[in-house]
Amino acid sequence: MALLSILLPYLYADDALFKAIDSILKQTYTDWELILIANGNPEEYVRCKRHTADDRFIHLMENQRGIAYALNSGLIAARGKYIGRMDADDVSLPNRFQLQVAFLENHPHVAAVSCRTLFDSPKQAEGYKQFVAWQNEIISPEQHFIYRFQESAIAHPSICFRKILIQNHGAYSTLPWPEDYELWLRWMEAGELIQKLLIVGLIWKDSPGRLSRTNPSYSDEAFFRLKAKYLIPLTTGKKVLICGSSDQAKQRWDWMEQEGLKMDAWTDIAPKNKMGAPFISANEISWSEEWIVLSLIAQIGTREKVAAYFIEKGYQPCVDYFSCA
Repeated sequence: MALLSILLPYLYADDALFKAIDSILKQTYTDWELILIANGNPEEYVRCKRHTADDRFIHLMENQRGIAYALNSGLIAARGKYIGRMDADDVSLPNRFQLQVAFLENHPHVAAVSCRTLFDSPKQAEGYKQFVAWQNEIISPEQHFIYRFQESAIAHPSICFRKILIQNHGAYSTLPWPEDYELWLRWMEAGELIQKLLIVGLIWKDSPGRLSRTNPSYSDEAFFRLKAKYLIPLTTGKKVLICGSSDQAKQRWDWMEQEGLKMDAWTDIAPKNKMGAPFISANEISWSEEWIVLSLIAQIGTREKVAAYFIEKGYQPCVDYFSCA
C-alpha cells in the first residue's frame, strides 16, 4: 500500500493533463498512488484510462460536477497515510513529494505542508503575480495563522497533508465558496499547523478556464462570505470596529454582514461611504478589551500601515486585530 495518495481531478483528458501526470511519474519519491478523477464527463474518463497505464493509477468517475465532489470521491478511494494534491494543468517539480513526505514524517506536530510555486501565465496578470509572491513569503504556521483572513496563503495543488485530518475534521465543503480556503480555515480553527517549504515545488499554470477566474465559488463575494463565517465566533462578546469605507470596502462589508457579521462602529483616515454604524475618528481610537478591529483595506502598503497603526495602539494580530483583505 502506498504511503502517499495523490488526487488529480480533471475535466478533459488533454495534453495539459498528460503533462501533469508525467510530472508525477518523474518524481524522485516513488511510494505513491495517483487517483485520477474524471469530473462529469464519461468520455474523458475513457480517454484518460485508455492513454495512461500504470499499476499505481486509480481511475474514478465522479458524475456530480464540481471539484469538491471529485476530491471527496478521491479521498474515499485514497489508501495512503498522506494526501497530495495536483491540478490537471500544473506541473510538480521532481523532488516536491519526496521533500513534503519527509517533512511530515519528521515533524509529526505539523498537519499539512505546502511549497512555494512558480506562477506561469500567458498574460501579464500582475495582480496574480503579486498574490503568488505574497503567498510564497508566508512560510511558518504562525504566519499562516496570522494572515489567514487576509488571503488564502496556500496554492491548493501545492498541498500535502495527513489523511487523518479528513477523519477528524471532515472532507471538502461542497457549499458555494472556495473549498480549499474553507478547509484551511477549518483546520486552523481546530489548532492544526500548516507549514510551507522554502523550495519551489510546483509550476502553477494560469489557464483561461482556471476556476478562480470563471467559477462563482471563487468570486470576491464567496471569499468574504466565507471569512465572515469564521470571524463570527471570534467576535462573540466583542464590539466590532470596521476599518475602511471605500466603495470596495463597503461592498465587502455588505457581503460579510449578509452572512451574519455585525458592526458596532467604523473608522477610516479619509471616510468615503457611510457604513451603517457610528463613525470613530482614527485619532480617537485607543485600545480597549471590548473591541475587535477588522480591516477591509487591501491596498498594498496602506494595508500594512493600517496594521502597524493599530498594533502601535496596543491591538494584537489574531487577538483583537485582523486584516481581512
